[in-house]
Amino acid sequence: MKRKYSLTAFVLCCAFVINYQTISSKIAQAPSGNDGDPTTFPFGGQTCAQCHSGNSLQNALGKVDISFDEGGNTYTADSFMYKSGIEYTVHFAPNVTASRYGFQLSALQTGNTNAGTLAVTNANNTVISTGVNTKYIGHKDANTTNAWTFKWTAPATNVGNVTMYYTFVAANASNTEFGDTVYKGSLTFAADPTAGISNVTSPISNLSVFPNPAVNTLNVNYTCDNIASGEAVLYNLYGQTIKRNVLPSTIGIVNQSIDISDLPQGVYLLQVKAGEKQSTVKVAVQ
Repeated sequence: MKRKYSLTAFVLCCAFVINYQTISSKIAQAPSGNDGDPTTFPFGGQTCAQCHSGNSLQNALGKVDISFDEGGNTYTADSFMYKSGIEYTVHFAPNVTASRYGFQLSALQTGNTNAGTLAVTNANNTVISTGVNTKYIGHKDANTTNAWTFKWTAPATNVGNVTMYYTFVAANASNTEFGDTVYKGSLTFAADPTAGISNVTSPISNLSVFPNPAVNTLNVNYTCDNIASGEAVLYNLYGQTIKRNVLPSTIGIVNQSIDISDLPQGVYLLQVKAGEKQSTVKVAVQ
């Protein structure tokens, strides 16, 4: 009987040690293939919720802030479009409250192959891992840090839409996998079809485009500091010109309405040019 109890105690002790080591390894680094992307192994769409339990898998929409910095120009997730071959600094920051945080993210193109290159900028809190074929970036030594920064270099050519898949864990720091909440999300963005159309880099002053989303009319308002020819060009997300409007050549405030009643619903890019300046805005037509 004593031998039976001793064996049971030994088995339980081993199970505890193995479980503790497993949890510690996940705190140190997220296992690859748990960001919800279609290539995760052994099942596509697998997330950190495979292990972390206690709460149902949550939608990450509105629960994380993602932005892209291109040499001083910062783009929110809603406005971002990549330029081929450009290196971006990505900021990923969950905005929910927890005692410990972890995350994992990948970038895939059509066909679910790696899109561009992910790179570590802070080796103290992020690390690269590899699944079957997919590259991932995720937390290192998970703690109270809930903001990570890393590099993503866009594909060398326009490969069409790119999707970043991600999960993050809001944990209770109990050193168990119970009582944690896992959030899953994805972000799809297109290549900037206006990249390379012009070498002009100076932005339009005080540009506003409204309403956005728009139904029948799109209003363009900006300040022009010299008499220069101007135009507003609408592109679809494939870079094709949809509509071209001449803008007034005047100094001061420019107001121009653009008729979009003939356009199908969707997302477009409006490029506003005034002399040597230009700006591009993403607009939605309803």
